[in-house]
Amino acid sequence: MIRLARQRAPDASFRVASIEAMNIPRCAAAIAVGEVVTYLPGGRRALRGLFRRVRAALEPGGLLIFDFIESAARRTYAIRSQSAGDWTIASNATFDRNRRVLTRTIVVMRHNGPRVRNSTETHHVRIYGRREIRAALADAGFRVRMIRSYGRYRLLPGDLVAVARRV
Repeated sequence: MIRLARQRAPDASFRVASIEAMNIPRCAAAIAVGEVVTYLPGGRRALRGLFRRVRAALEPGGLLIFDFIESAARRTYAIRSQSAGDWTIASNATFDRNRRVLTRTIVVMRHNGPRVRNSTETHHVRIYGRREIRAALADAGFRVRMIRSYGRYRLLPGDLVAVARRV
């Protein structure tokens, strides 16, 4: 994805790092697409800390733009699988209402002659309400508006984009 981004915006600077500890350089905008901020462990406290670090890096009037899942209602499903050629992918998603965490498990299997290679990924996505996100951003020094799309690209039901401007 970074390679594609660099091709599209050759004058921009891109960094790959853990969201928990990354050093955010001075910038005009910070963009996190794909529910990135909701993968941050540590709940609201960690989220507020991230927003403060991003604000400190942004130029006055700078933007923080990210998407998040507000509702897991349509995001859970029993095991689904799909196969084509020499590979199979199976996944499922469950929601822990008490912890407000959506867990996705994805298993990929590839047949290579008599061998089968497989890998498993588990994604823990914290679900935040728009009020929680708005309050955390306001506490960090942002004005925010919530929208349902990135331009013409509409998000899935229950997802929102936060467009936060440094005050």
